[in-house]
Amino acid sequence: MKTLKRLVATTLVACVTLPVAVKAQTPQAAGKEHPAQRGHKAMKLDANHDGQLSREEVKGHARLEKGFDRMDTNKDGLLSKEELEAARSKMKEQRESRKPGDAT
Repeated sequence: MKTLKRLVATTLVACVTLPVAVKAQTPQAAGKEHPAQRGHKAMKLDANHDGQLSREEVKGHARLEKGFDRMDTNKDGLLSKEELEAARSKMKEQRESRKPGDAT
């Protein structure tokens, strides 16, 4: 009888702790990105991990929604990492070209 109780207790402990241990080992739980999300930080919105952002995936993110058509340079309805990086570089150049105290 003691052996049966010990077996049941061990099984219960394993059932409770095993899912927690497995979850802790997933890349997302460890703070790592899915490979398709590497690069531009907006790629964290890439829900289907295809390496591109659709209009649906950027909903609720005003800057991406507003600039979607401008950033989508190949007009395929998706934002690739390259398109996002190009848009970021262009914005950075525009900021740097402004002189301190310049109103424009």
